[in-house]
Amino acid sequence: MSTLLDLYNQQGNPNSQLFNNGLNLASTITFLSVFFQIFILLLSLFSISTLFLYFIRNQHKKSGIMKAVGFNNRTLYKLYIYQTLIIFLLSSICSIPFVFLFQKLIIHFSYRSGFLDFLFFIKLVAMALIIYVMFFAILLTISLTTVKKANHLTVNELLTSFSTSKSNKYNDSISKYFNSFYRKQLAKQVLMYPRQFILIILIVSFSVLTFIFANYFQKENLYGWDNIKSKYYLNSQQLFGFEIVQNLKVLHRQGLIYSINDVEQLEKHPGVLYIEKIPFMEDVETLIDLQAITPSLTQWIYHTDSHYKKYEGKVIIPNVRYVIFDKHDMNDLITRKKYRETKEKVIIFNPIHSNSEEEKSLIGKNISLIKMYNSSSGRKVKEKDLEVLDVMNEPYTYKINQTTKMKNEDYLTIAMDKETAIESGLFKGYSELYIFTKKDLSQEKSTNLDKQVKNITSTVPGSLMEDITSVIRDNANLFNLFKVFGALLFFVSILLTTISMTIILFSKYQLQKRNWGIYLSLGMSKKNISTFFFCEMLIYIVISMIFSWFIFSVAIFILHPHYSYFFYAKYFFLAYFIIFCPMLIGGVLLKSIIKKQSIASILRREE
Repeated sequence: MSTLLDLYNQQGNPNSQLFNNGLNLASTITFLSVFFQIFILLLSLFSISTLFLYFIRNQHKKSGIMKAVGFNNRTLYKLYIYQTLIIFLLSSICSIPFVFLFQKLIIHFSYRSGFLDFLFFIKLVAMALIIYVMFFAILLTISLTTVKKANHLTVNELLTSFSTSKSNKYNDSISKYFNSFYRKQLAKQVLMYPRQFILIILIVSFSVLTFIFANYFQKENLYGWDNIKSKYYLNSQQLFGFEIVQNLKVLHRQGLIYSINDVEQLEKHPGVLYIEKIPFMEDVETLIDLQAITPSLTQWIYHTDSHYKKYEGKVIIPNVRYVIFDKHDMNDLITRKKYRETKEKVIIFNPIHSNSEEEKSLIGKNISLIKMYNSSSGRKVKEKDLEVLDVMNEPYTYKINQTTKMKNEDYLTIAMDKETAIESGLFKGYSELYIFTKKDLSQEKSTNLDKQVKNITSTVPGSLMEDITSVIRDNANLFNLFKVFGALLFFVSILLTTISMTIILFSKYQLQKRNWGIYLSLGMSKKNISTFFFCEMLIYIVISMIFSWFIFSVAIFILHPHYSYFFYAKYFFLAYFIIFCPMLIGGVLLKSIIKKQSIASILRREE
């Protein structure tokens, strides 16, 4: 696009809908994919490291036994490398079917169809290999740390259980804050692994927020699309360049247009409800005498420019859009009253609201429409004086039918009848068309209309024709993809977090196994032990809920969504209900393991 603008020294208006549309969509999808990949990788790293740390938790004793029977450090290193490699290879092989399964599911729930070319497959394999190597390096580092620690310990120290020594330093500091045994024990349980405790809170919170805001972006970006009735969008201009001469735009070349006759024929099609027509008047400026400027016009001028721009003593009104209407259009133009005579007259719609009587002083006065253009005999100027019929201090609004209205708040709109516009020589045809079709079009009428629209665009080189329904579908697919990514990330994170949490709780139980055995021998029931672990899970959920609810509430307050606060609150509670279910299953599984163990087996030391 910048190359095309360079042809006109960066002075021109490109039709952005013709450029980079697909590339922007692709870049958005790439960004989303990378974002969710990074998030899942970090989450997986936490979960895998937790699983692996539990796996090697008692490896010191095994290292001591192997050293006692003659293993040296080099042999231990080799053994752990082979062990890590076997676990890694088996898990990698098992993951391959899931990769293709999730690819199919993501495509099915978003774009419905897709393909995987060979080049992309090679890139995918290369990226997967990099990730696998990274994970293998991390797992190997965790595994070999055990051997490194064993190098500095004697066989007797390795065979002696010291795994609880690290957690004992928290017990004394915690005990002084609680008098109740149950509260003291629960606090020790929760804070035994403080880093894991904080990580689980953060992961659960951000998983819920990801789920909520994935739905938020999908809902907000698709909001109102159900009410869009336009079927086609046509634009005759790929790009037009201009230069500024005496504050007026002078086109380098005559603009391409859709002819008035072609558009009139299209309006007569039985399937067309309404066509919003934007005349090609990009090089036409509106002039007004300085004495005739009202307060709202002054406000509009300074809203667009920092100062008055003039041509031959008259002020140029900036950012103006022209509307051409005929007798039929006039009936649906929303104004204060109906006008009998509109020839050689204009109606001004200023989006700046004002109830001042001074605004009406412009009625009956003249404004000028002026155009400077290049001809074979040199530069010429065409000017037309028109009387102001009425001034509306509100956006231009047109009623398509009883339920649909078109409103333009971005421009000061000047409406004039078609006959006046043609006779002035300033209007030759249309640059943009929004075609609204009637409901329940038959296949025959729809096909015929499609053919007629394509015939119009085929006569204008470089023009754009967009089927709005396909644009909506493409954008809907993009935001559906975002929602699918969010849901996938949420469920994967909750699954991994639940597994990690269950393993951490079981690890805590194993570390304090003899303590629990003593409590059981003194009269505590196994139900009480299970209650401690259920309460710990509940603490994770409650703290993460408070934290994520605060972020959610602040974000909704700042973003001002179309849907209500309570509309998105249901996704919040749904997310935590989904989280609670697998955590409950993990708690029940832990309870069943504890229930099967006798007091004697709990108190027994492992040889």
